[in-house]
Amino acid sequence: MKNLYLIGGTMGVGKTATCQELKRALPKAVLLDGDWCWDADPFVVTEETKAMVMDNVCHLLGNFLRCSAYENVIFCWVMHEQAIVDDILSRLDTSSCLVRVISLVCSEEELRDRLGKDVSAGIRRPDVIRRSLARLPLYDTMGGEKIDTTYLTPAAVAEQIILMPRQALRMRKANMMLQTERLILRPWEEGDAEDLYRYASDPEVGPIAGWPVHTSVENSREIIREVLSAPETYAVVLREEGHAVGSIGLMLGKASNIGIPDTEGEIGYWIGVPFWGRGLIPEATREVMRHGFEDLGLVKLWCGYFDGNEKSKRVQEKCGFRYHHTAEDVPCQIDGLLRTEHITCITREEWEDARS
Repeated sequence: MKNLYLIGGTMGVGKTATCQELKRALPKAVLLDGDWCWDADPFVVTEETKAMVMDNVCHLLGNFLRCSAYENVIFCWVMHEQAIVDDILSRLDTSSCLVRVISLVCSEEELRDRLGKDVSAGIRRPDVIRRSLARLPLYDTMGGEKIDTTYLTPAAVAEQIILMPRQALRMRKANMMLQTERLILRPWEEGDAEDLYRYASDPEVGPIAGWPVHTSVENSREIIREVLSAPETYAVVLREEGHAVGSIGLMLGKASNIGIPDTEGEIGYWIGVPFWGRGLIPEATREVMRHGFEDLGLVKLWCGYFDGNEKSKRVQEKCGFRYHHTAEDVPCQIDGLLRTEHITCITREEWEDARS
């Protein structure tokens, strides 16, 4: 699997120097700086030139991703708005690569010092300090990872970028569990097959959510292996019961069927009939929302419910999701059946405002 690094930051934080170090450190790596796609004199910013540079960037990135010679594709640019990242990712086929969106930041004092030296050396124009400082706060609202470069050399920043996913993987293996007052959300195990079958064989559960009833314990075990083993998919374990009573999952980017960028995710859930009406799925959903926004750095979360599924609709309303659109003739996991699906969403800003 290839790796695509989208590394943003305002002028002076060390993007280009860091990415050069990263290119040297990673195997089979190629680097594209967005400014190379727009090195013009005079430098003219219009809707036409902005569209042109985006086409240039995505054409080159697409070629790098398709080329078998490269395993690590690195792209650096200012990228001070989430919409820029989303636009780039929407134009690329990232189905066979791991995407990392990283924003580099530093203190205002450090930024002034770095840019002041560049201005004195004639490398940059004097107005760059004002423009760069104005953009610095915008990275607070960006999704993905953030690295403060204030006290780090470009080589140290590159090393941190390389080490971060390894550390995250170790933490994930050790602590891949979310907890609430009444629930434990943990990975599914094949030993859960009997509990899964007990609740997923009920015709009131699966069909309304768009999937067929489970036909046997072995069928449930196969679904655990092939479906519920996906990343960010959790068994909903009621503490007082001690076993799985439902499921909840977070589908990131292209893993979702509704067409969203890698900085967004879709939540899906269900719970066994004996546990309806106790507020357990809203409780699980709120924790997965927190995990998505705080731990994974997502900028928007989505949900959906098929026409007639009032219980799922109420869960989404309770958790702050707002209606976005309706999709007709949506295929589901029940062969030959097309459904009407209502799509809802919530942004990280809306979630944060609701918590404050």
